[in-house]
Amino acid sequence: MARYYPDEYEPLISDLKAGLEAALYEVGEEVSGPDMTPSGEIKRNSVSTKNFVGVNEDLVWIDKLAVAAIREIDDFTSLPGPSDELPIMYSWYRYGRATPIGRIRPDNLNPGRLDRCIDGSPYESSYRRDFPTAEEFCMFFEEQINKMDAFGPDLYGFLEDDYQNGPGAWQKVYLSNLKIQKELFDIYQMAPGTILDEETITKLIDACHGPISDLELSARRVEGINEDATRNMSQYLNTFRDLLIGMRTYDDIVRYSQSQLFEEIVKTYHGCVWTWVSSIASTQTVDEDKERADSLKEDNAQFVQENKSYWTGRVEDLQGSLEDTGLKPSNSDYQNELDPKTKQLMEPIESTFLS
Repeated sequence: MARYYPDEYEPLISDLKAGLEAALYEVGEEVSGPDMTPSGEIKRNSVSTKNFVGVNEDLVWIDKLAVAAIREIDDFTSLPGPSDELPIMYSWYRYGRATPIGRIRPDNLNPGRLDRCIDGSPYESSYRRDFPTAEEFCMFFEEQINKMDAFGPDLYGFLEDDYQNGPGAWQKVYLSNLKIQKELFDIYQMAPGTILDEETITKLIDACHGPISDLELSARRVEGINEDATRNMSQYLNTFRDLLIGMRTYDDIVRYSQSQLFEEIVKTYHGCVWTWVSSIASTQTVDEDKERADSLKEDNAQFVQENKSYWTGRVEDLQGSLEDTGLKPSNSDYQNELDPKTKQLMEPIESTFLS
């Protein structure tokens, strides 16, 4: 029995999957499997992609295409009955809307000609009369791939637009998180031998300051993000701030130990901070009218319960890593980071006090 949909939906999933495989074949796109370990940590051998470290972009694009079919196929070929969506579950997760159905994951897709992707007829629905056929799914997916520029170079730009339609208070959480992920990618690119000049660090600090504060504040305004998750996020963001200040004061080239720290900082965010928060988002945003929504909620709760000790431990260890690599700032370093406007406001007060 499938975990996230009733057995009666199996033919519908088969048609959707066959149409997706055929569309990928028609556009000449190959896809690869997942990038996460069961605990939510990014695998060590994950490829550094165009926009994010360790993120399997194929996985994100496949989710976008599958969810588009669930939500928009009615505009392409009218569904029977009152609903304008397919009865397949999805929710907001690590990179926006995603479906938990394993059969539609990249590692379970085998692109090929339509007649080889399905046992029955591609021109008749395997599920119910008047539902989309495999051929119609194929045509829909080909249209969506071109419309989204799926598998193209600008996943970040696509997600930025996609997150503008985020659910309620989660919208700001997703948008600020995306900006942080972009800057983390830039940090990850600092390989051994990179010179940490003043201009590079200033640009990085300026780019990160707003998103760090925005993420912390917006997450605290979302009902349902519990204190454990927000505490873990705040501790990570404080360490991230420390790293940025430490990078400014470290007037030297990046050594191997520091590049390893940068990698650790990035992976910890993706695997131990954002995964936790987005698991809560998944629970809150799944459509409860969809079959087996409770199964997803139960699995999210179990996933967090089994891994939160590990996640908090990884975040706590980052402070020690800062010290070990010479990037932990001193109190005077913090003082020097006061906003210039704040310094200007303080000068009259200080001069009056001293006189």
